[in-house]
Amino acid sequence: MQLSWYFISLRSLIWDDEIKKAEAFLDELAVWLEDQGYKVERKVKTARDSAEGIVLEANNGEYSVVLLLKRRMARSWARSLRRSISERVIRDANPPVLTLLAEQELAEKSA
Repeated sequence: MQLSWYFISLRSLIWDDEIKKAEAFLDELAVWLEDQGYKVERKVKTARDSAEGIVLEANNGEYSVVLLLKRRMARSWARSLRRSISERVIRDANPPVLTLLAEQELAEKSA
């Protein structure tokens, strides 16, 4: 029996626009936080699973807090019963995790 495995790079050209949008969104937010007196480190990374990627970075870095911005609340009961990315990060990350609902204007820019 022969098994074939196919791997697709997460850093391929199809993701470049999304990565640039995420970086621009974080830059704007980071400037605001720095103006408020906070030390900010911005990172945009790719991962096959969002929650696992965030937890891995949070647990291997020297972070005092992880800030997650949600674009919207769960819209249905079925969706609210599934574990969200933020719930998984809260459960598995070592640093404290703060989740906030992004203002509508920020949520639209990041979408």
